[in-house]
Amino acid sequence: MQLIPQNILVYQPVRIGLVYLSWAIRCLPYFAIALLVNQILRQNIGRWFYSRATAATLLVICILANIFAEQTLPQAVSEILIAYSLLLFGIAISKYLPNNDYIANLGACSFGIYLIHPFIKSAVDILLAEFFPQITKSVSIFSMSVYAISSFLISWGFISLMQRQKFIARYI
Repeated sequence: MQLIPQNILVYQPVRIGLVYLSWAIRCLPYFAIALLVNQILRQNIGRWFYSRATAATLLVICILANIFAEQTLPQAVSEILIAYSLLLFGIAISKYLPNNDYIANLGACSFGIYLIHPFIKSAVDILLAEFFPQITKSVSIFSMSVYAISSFLISWGFISLMQRQKFIARYI
């Protein structure tokens, strides 16, 4: 942007376009891997994926990725490894959860929640910084819980509302 003078008319549209491009580049790996995992899970993958050993392995991968991946891998790879190991762990243990309307709705919304959560997370960042700055300035169990729970519930509510629209529900 330093090559373009700030006082010309195209500066702001180019800046906005570059911001959108950066968000697309940031979110495309999540979207592409989510589509790949969705296609793999739609196939008959057998009992091995829903076994307790697979769930335990995925949980160990997630924990190890949380501990070591940030220091050894690039940040984008680390985030994807942590996110997908936790997602696949959740899917693997889903067989062991009781039948419940909330769990069924959460399962129906999970792919959409996963796709939209980076945007909701950014909005929650802004809102918490504006209205509750003390939460964003401290790292505690309480602050992380407020942040995670609010991001999750807003994402779930948004996707649940979107699923009620027939046109949009085809893509979620």
